[in-house]
Amino acid sequence: MRAIDSNILAELAKSELRQFYLLKLDNPVVPMYYTDCDVDLYDSVDAVMCYAHGFSINDIQFSLSTIVDSVDITIDDLNAQLKSIFIGSTLKGYTVTLKSIYLNSSYVQVADPIIIFIGEYGPFDINESQLKLSVYSMDSRWANCSLNRQGAPCRYKVLGGPECRYLGIETTCDRTYRRCSELRNTANFGGERWLPSIIDKEIWWGARQYTK
Repeated sequence: MRAIDSNILAELAKSELRQFYLLKLDNPVVPMYYTDCDVDLYDSVDAVMCYAHGFSINDIQFSLSTIVDSVDITIDDLNAQLKSIFIGSTLKGYTVTLKSIYLNSSYVQVADPIIIFIGEYGPFDINESQLKLSVYSMDSRWANCSLNRQGAPCRYKVLGGPECRYLGIETTCDRTYRRCSELRNTANFGGERWLPSIIDKEIWWGARQYTK
């Protein structure tokens, strides 16, 4: 569990502590840093200024099944700055970071910002005034199902296809490692030829097995 900074505890005792959010939108053009505070706030961890901008978040959703966690964010976009980025760019591989920051009644930061969520861009809807964005934890990938089944034979069914990449003159392949070796294409072999050798064997972590 994360330990609470003593400065935060002291301000909580005085009932003067106020919580705000810092939002980083990474993207191919230029990262954007926002805060829902009515004044600009300095992120002392990343050493960047977060500019006052209207946005709101829902409660972070937790699940034990399909999605590990997610958050929905609504961001004002009256100047259409976000529209030009979200419509004209590919956001795959870029992240959204949400931090919590605590200020006292004088707007003085009492501790470093705390990261509360990091995720990847999900579905979004944008109109003339707002961007509604869903952000998913990268751990949600563990719930994805693969169409491939790992096995000893090569899983690439087409000799010379885009995955196989064989460039020779042969036209047949039985998808075994032996045949792939004959074709001198083992660098692109799509099977796990060592799997049969470990069937029914006990697997353990570490250099050697410990017994009770």
